[in-house]
Amino acid sequence: MRAVTQNRDMAKCLGINTNLVDMATFAYGCGLAGVAGTVISAIKTVSPPMGQDYLVDAWMVVVTGGVDKLIGTLAGAVVIGESN
Repeated sequence: MRAVTQNRDMAKCLGINTNLVDMATFAYGCGLAGVAGTVISAIKTVSPPMGQDYLVDAWMVVVTGGVDKLIGTLAGAVVIGESN
């Protein structure tokens, strides 16, 4: 996945099926979104704006911690979660 993201043409030259990687990544993301929706629907009432509170918090975590740093994102999650 990382090779396809960083240099699609070279990954294709090395024999990686980039279309399959794209499809698998999208399917995995959709699956995670479905699981998250299932978990949240058990906690809250199902309505169109039910995820807005979580969306704002998630965006604040990424902005606070940094987009490309996992440890920063974890630290941002702790800070935002404890402040809420």
